[in-house]
Amino acid sequence: MRVHGTGTPVFRDDPRWAELLPYFADEMRARTDLRAVITVRAERISDSCGFAVPLMEWQGDRPLHTQRFARETDASFAAYCEKKEQVGASLDGLPALPLPLPPLPPGTEGG
Repeated sequence: MRVHGTGTPVFRDDPRWAELLPYFADEMRARTDLRAVITVRAERISDSCGFAVPLMEWQGDRPLHTQRFARETDASFAAYCEKKEQVGASLDGLPALPLPLPPLPPGTEGG
């Protein structure tokens, strides 16, 4: 499935942040690497023929991403990203999420 539309990032210092987090599972809200929530105004949804798609069963999230970012701070992540020229723009040339990351509001989940 593809969702075509316009995405808008909601960063950790945005007042809408706390309103959006309840839509995510507890494990997701507790992640220290959660940097932004992207809201999408869908203009078109494209599906594909499911006749050739194999049946699969979801078993759970892979823990590697969360484990890796549990060792990072906002400063170390920003330093890592500065070394990567491809993190400044999306594949279609749109600007990427800004760094440094905005600080998390005190006492909020998601970091």
